[in-house]
Amino acid sequence: MAGASTERCWAKIGLWGDASCKRLADVVHCRNCGVFKDAARARLSDSAPGGGPCPAGPKNAAEGKSMFLFRCAGGDFALEPSFVGEITPAAAVHKIPHRAADAIEG
Repeated sequence: MAGASTERCWAKIGLWGDASCKRLADVVHCRNCGVFKDAARARLSDSAPGGGPCPAGPKNAAEGKSMFLFRCAGGDFALEPSFVGEITPAAAVHKIPHRAADAIEG
């Protein structure tokens, strides 16, 4: 983790706190800040409670290994935390105006 002085800074001086962080002018949102990303990466790399994988996880998950579990298009997936760079809210797909038969979405 980033250290005691920056630990959970997003909850104190970030957007979930008093928004006095000087980095906010550049990063706009705490989720774009390296401190927040490093803390999330460290959290995802921690072992699951009890030292084993999540009981609801995929059957082929390595025992004692942290995994990022998610569901997409009806399937269950697992990734090692080192493969996860960032998690952001889903963005709505917008139709591009004046295109025939809605063939293009952006």
